[in-house]
Amino acid sequence: MQGRARTGWAWHGRAWRGKARLNKKGYKMQKQFKLRENSRVGISDKDANVYGQHILSLMKKKKTSIVKPDELVEDAKSKSAPYHSYFQWDNSKAGAEYRKEQARDLLRNIVEVEIISDKKQDKTVEVRSFHVVSEDNERGYSPLEHVLSSKDLTAQVLERALKEAKSWSARYKMYSELAYIRKKIDEVVVKLIK
Repeated sequence: MQGRARTGWAWHGRAWRGKARLNKKGYKMQKQFKLRENSRVGISDKDANVYGQHILSLMKKKKTSIVKPDELVEDAKSKSAPYHSYFQWDNSKAGAEYRKEQARDLLRNIVEVEIISDKKQDKTVEVRSFHVVSEDNERGYSPLEHVLSSKDLTAQVLERALKEAKSWSARYKMYSELAYIRKKIDEVVVKLIK
């Protein structure tokens, strides 16, 4: 896995131009995109990386921090778009709404791979790349880096995560083996709500 994560481009604007970032502890970090584990999207990690990079460049070109599924579909109509072949263009099999759902699936299933290197070992961490947020009366998918740069957007993602955690806790409350995890979820929820 680590060998695959090191190939291809790394995060936009920095590492793939040859300047890997250093985190606060001085460890070398590189990011790239790949497909989320157990995803059913049906593309390779290499494709996910190319698609993720293209989505970021599309957003940069449009000078926006949010991309909507219909914008992705519109961009994909061009045969030169890297993800053109990902979409079903045969209207007898799929229509515009289905292609929007394909775009949502793509955005939900691309993750960033961050490799944190110290002198002893490399550690690979996967995080979701694009999050659903509302900004300036627009709802769409925003890159993780932009979400983390905004207190409001971070709060939106945390609120959704807390709802998901509470839902998970309620769904598995009958399993005593998970009691410790449910207790920790409850503690975090109480702490963050204050």
